Amino acid sequence: MKPDEQKNENEERPLVVLAKKLGLAPNFATLSPTQKLKTLLDHPQLDRIIKSMRADEFYVLLKDIGLEDAYLLLLHATEEQKVALVDLEVWSGDSFLPERFEQVLDLMLELSRDEALNLIKKVEPELIAFEIFCQADVKLAREVQESGTEGDYFLSPDLQFAIFYKDEKKVPVLKTLLDLMYEVDIEFAQMILFQGMADTPYSLEWQARYFREARLQDLGFPPQEERYAIYEDFDLKGLKESLQKSLGSQIPKVVSERPLALVLAKQEGQGLLFLKGLAEAAEENDISGVVSEFLYVTNKVVSARTGDYFEEGVFEEASRHAVHVMSLGVEELCEGDITRAKDIVLSVHPNYLYRAGVEVLRPLYWLALAIMKEVGGMKRLFVLGREREEVVKASLLFPPMFSMLLVSPNLLKRRDFQNKNEVEMQRRKLRETRALVRFAIRVFGFEPTGKAGQAKIVAEPTLLNVFATAWARFVLSGDFAIKPLNGDEVRELVRIAFEGGRVKQDYRGIAERVLKLARDEEEASAVKAFLDEVFYALEETIGGLDPQRPVDTKFLGDALLLEG
Repeated sequence: MKPDEQKNENEERPLVVLAKKLGLAPNFATLSPTQKLKTLLDHPQLDRIIKSMRADEFYVLLKDIGLEDAYLLLLHATEEQKVALVDLEVWSGDSFLPERFEQVLDLMLELSRDEALNLIKKVEPELIAFEIFCQADVKLAREVQESGTEGDYFLSPDLQFAIFYKDEKKVPVLKTLLDLMYEVDIEFAQMILFQGMADTPYSLEWQARYFREARLQDLGFPPQEERYAIYEDFDLKGLKESLQKSLGSQIPKVVSERPLALVLAKQEGQGLLFLKGLAEAAEENDISGVVSEFLYVTNKVVSARTGDYFEEGVFEEASRHAVHVMSLGVEELCEGDITRAKDIVLSVHPNYLYRAGVEVLRPLYWLALAIMKEVGGMKRLFVLGREREEVVKASLLFPPMFSMLLVSPNLLKRRDFQNKNEVEMQRRKLRETRALVRFAIRVFGFEPTGKAGQAKIVAEPTLLNVFATAWARFVLSGDFAIKPLNGDEVRELVRIAFEGGRVKQDYRGIAERVLKLARDEEEASAVKAFLDEVFYALEETIGGLDPQRPVDTKFLGDALLLEG
């Protein structure tokens, strides 16, 4: 089987199994949004299918198809699913967004007035009150008439309240909302208005947010103060020890709602062990419990990344990231035997798999942080050179990401790690970088933080031009030093050490003297490899110079420290 075919099988087998359990076509998850909608609307058991879905997955389905196109599906949604739509669609972090709530209310009105009335009854009274009081001031109509209060207002349907609107464009929206409130029940409407008059908009929003967060926690979204708890230190060693004793499952076998795992349909990458293990497990096991818990992990990742759950693609992106990190966790727990992937996926809770993967990545972050401190902060990372700077920056993200420059020198992109080999590749580059920085500081007196100050020079010191200058000074004077060269010294360097545009072999041999100054094998290996880069850069910039002609240092680039 070809790699691409294997990849597709790993991705699609769980999706096929889950779709069939809901009575949908095997390829439902991979259909286009338009095809998904048509398939559902044509299905004889549409009501059962929609009501069987998790509330968060139903929301992802609506967003995938498009709310304005998929609104007819709301006719078959449960009350929980409709409230989840409000919870996920109309908040930005801690802030309620009236305009987005109005859009949802319009969708319900398009379905029927009863649907809109039911929504008004199901959401918190505090949310309805905030929707009104953030856009208007409300007073008793009798008091307004007695005091002669001036301003633009209209009366509530029962003529008991004066609604002083702040924006005339919002009057139709406010009137529609008030009509719905009074249609539910006059006491219900008056209760909301009196509550708003007795409270502040801030307090109303806070109360609505409190109830919203409680509901979202049932879907795996953590409370605001615990958004980043999924990244906290995790006892990976303890988990490994427990697995050695027993491989009993930590995952619920029975789930009340059937997951579709639509977010798994848009995975990227190859050899992802979580998908491989899940695909193998799907052959003989009910994977609904595993997938359901995976979706909770995805929601935790979404929460850690953004407070705007309504943004396009946030659940799919979080899912892709979670699969990659969990695959690292599976590989770590397999301890060299990847045939155990299926058993690991069936036994270890997805939350633990994700956190195990984070622990695999955490050392990259600490290494990158140490390098950043060595050079004096994020703004000084340029001294490392383009590739090393990018690798450090990719590792300073949390969780760290893989720098594609490591596999393609011209590809300045990042992605999630696919396996531990990539983690090790990036770890080696970071360790080499740290070794080079420390060597340059100790042996050449390099000051990467820029605090030492410099005479007037063409380009700031970097790892590359510091090593190059130290070599050049040894050629010219027999001592390693990083004093900038002038034009005459560059000409002399070319005359002595270059032939046919290349560094003479004898002068390349000076590298052996440098290596003797290394403290350990790791440092020596890093320096030896880096010197090849140094010689290549020198040959590119000054190898073609004519030593008989004057040299203007301003046009020689930054491969050497040069006097300005």
